Amino acid sequence: MRDLLASPGVRALVMSEEGEPAGFALVRAVAGESELLTLCVRPQFRRTGLGQSLLEGAEAFAAAQGAERIFLEVSERNNAAIRLYEACGYTTCGRRNAYYPDGADARILEKMLG
Repeated sequence: MRDLLASPGVRALVMSEEGEPAGFALVRAVAGESELLTLCVRPQFRRTGLGQSLLEGAEAFAAAQGAERIFLEVSERNNAAIRLYEACGYTTCGRRNAYYPDGADARILEKMLG
Protein backbone atom coordinates (compact mmCIF):
# COMPACT_ATOMS: atom_id res chain seq x y z
CA MET A 1 0.00 0.00 0.00
CA ARG A 2 2.85 2.36 0.85
CA ASP A 3 4.45 1.82 -2.58
CA LEU A 4 1.13 2.39 -4.33
CA LEU A 5 0.52 5.63 -2.44
CA ALA A 6 4.04 6.80 -3.31
CA SER A 7 3.40 6.26 -7.03
CA PRO A 8 2.87 9.28 -9.27
CA GLY A 9 -0.78 10.04 -9.92
CA VAL A 10 -2.15 8.15 -6.91
CA ARG A 11 -4.19 9.83 -4.21
CA ALA A 12 -5.98 8.61 -1.11
CA LEU A 13 -8.94 10.63 0.09
CA VAL A 14 -10.05 10.10 3.68
CA MET A 15 -13.14 11.51 5.35
CA SER A 16 -14.02 11.46 9.02
CA GLU A 17 -17.27 11.88 10.88
CA GLU A 18 -17.70 12.48 14.57
CA GLY A 19 -13.92 12.50 14.99
CA GLU A 20 -13.30 9.04 13.57
CA PRO A 21 -12.39 7.71 10.11
CA ALA A 22 -15.60 7.11 8.17
CA GLY A 23 -14.44 6.22 4.66
CA PHE A 24 -11.76 6.49 2.04
CA ALA A 25 -11.20 6.34 -1.69
CA LEU A 26 -8.06 5.44 -3.58
CA VAL A 27 -7.68 6.71 -7.14
CA ARG A 28 -4.93 6.55 -9.77
CA ALA A 29 -4.65 8.92 -12.76
CA VAL A 30 -2.16 8.22 -15.55
CA ALA A 31 -1.95 9.15 -19.24
CA GLY A 32 -5.38 10.74 -19.58
CA GLU A 33 -7.29 7.99 -17.80
CA SER A 34 -7.99 7.18 -14.20
CA GLU A 35 -9.15 4.28 -12.09
CA LEU A 36 -11.02 4.25 -8.82
CA LEU A 37 -9.05 1.52 -7.07
CA THR A 38 -11.29 1.31 -4.03
CA LEU A 39 -14.01 3.17 -2.19
CA CYS A 40 -14.99 2.16 1.31
CA VAL A 41 -17.45 3.61 3.80
CA ARG A 42 -17.80 2.19 7.31
CA PRO A 43 -21.25 0.61 7.79
CA GLN A 44 -22.51 3.16 10.33
CA PHE A 45 -21.80 6.01 7.88
CA ARG A 46 -23.41 4.48 4.78
CA ARG A 47 -26.40 6.18 3.15
CA THR A 48 -25.27 9.57 4.46
CA GLY A 49 -23.78 10.94 1.20
CA LEU A 50 -20.24 10.16 2.28
CA GLY A 51 -19.67 7.68 -0.56
CA GLN A 52 -20.83 10.21 -3.12
CA SER A 53 -18.57 12.87 -1.62
CA LEU A 54 -15.57 10.54 -1.78
CA LEU A 55 -16.43 9.62 -5.36
CA GLU A 56 -16.72 13.28 -6.35
CA GLY A 57 -13.36 13.99 -4.69
CA ALA A 58 -11.73 11.13 -6.60
CA GLU A 59 -13.20 12.41 -9.86
CA ALA A 60 -12.00 15.96 -9.14
CA PHE A 61 -8.48 14.72 -8.43
CA ALA A 62 -8.47 12.64 -11.63
CA ALA A 63 -9.70 15.56 -13.72
CA ALA A 64 -7.07 17.86 -12.19
CA GLN A 65 -4.44 15.30 -13.26
CA GLY A 66 -5.69 15.55 -16.85
CA ALA A 67 -7.79 12.38 -16.92
CA GLU A 68 -10.64 12.47 -19.41
CA ARG A 69 -12.43 9.46 -17.98
CA ILE A 70 -12.49 7.25 -14.92
CA PHE A 71 -12.99 3.51 -14.66
CA LEU A 72 -13.82 1.17 -11.81
CA GLU A 73 -14.68 -2.46 -11.19
CA VAL A 74 -17.55 -3.48 -8.93
CA SER A 75 -18.98 -6.86 -7.98
CA GLU A 76 -22.21 -7.58 -9.77
CA ARG A 77 -23.51 -8.56 -6.31
CA ASN A 78 -22.84 -5.13 -4.77
CA ASN A 79 -26.18 -3.53 -5.61
CA ALA A 80 -25.73 -0.55 -3.29
CA ALA A 81 -22.45 0.41 -4.94
CA ILE A 82 -23.85 -0.10 -8.42
CA ARG A 83 -26.78 2.19 -7.59
CA LEU A 84 -24.38 4.86 -6.31
CA TYR A 85 -22.16 4.70 -9.38
CA GLU A 86 -25.06 4.75 -11.82
CA ALA A 87 -26.68 7.67 -9.97
CA CYS A 88 -23.37 9.52 -10.37
CA GLY A 89 -23.28 8.97 -14.14
CA TYR A 90 -21.26 5.76 -14.55
CA THR A 91 -22.18 3.30 -17.30
CA THR A 92 -21.21 -0.32 -17.84
CA CYS A 93 -18.52 -0.79 -20.47
CA GLY A 94 -17.39 -4.35 -19.78
CA ARG A 95 -17.37 -7.39 -17.54
CA ARG A 96 -14.76 -9.66 -15.98
CA ASN A 97 -16.14 -13.16 -15.46
CA ALA A 98 -15.59 -14.80 -12.05
CA TYR A 99 -13.28 -11.93 -11.06
CA TYR A 100 -13.87 -11.96 -7.31
CA PRO A 101 -12.92 -14.75 -4.86
CA ASP A 102 -16.61 -15.56 -4.30
CA GLY A 103 -17.00 -16.22 -8.03
CA ALA A 104 -18.91 -13.01 -8.75
CA ASP A 105 -18.38 -11.21 -12.02
CA ALA A 106 -17.01 -7.68 -12.01
CA ARG A 107 -18.82 -4.98 -13.92
CA ILE A 108 -16.45 -2.44 -15.43
CA LEU A 109 -17.96 1.02 -15.24
CA GLU A 110 -16.75 4.27 -16.77
CA LYS A 111 -17.58 7.94 -16.69
CA MET A 112 -16.33 10.77 -18.82
CA LEU A 113 -14.88 13.62 -16.76
CA GLY A 114 -15.31 17.32 -17.40
